[in-house]
Amino acid sequence: HRVFQLTYHYEARKPGVKEQIVDMANNSSWL
Repeated sequence: HRVFQLTYHYEARKPGVKEQIVDMANNSSWL
């Protein structure tokens, strides 16, 4: 999960990417 957090904090700086990561996180929780 550490790698995911680092990627999240880095990608979250980009516009529009944060929403995509949130969607990915929400979708993965249903698997």
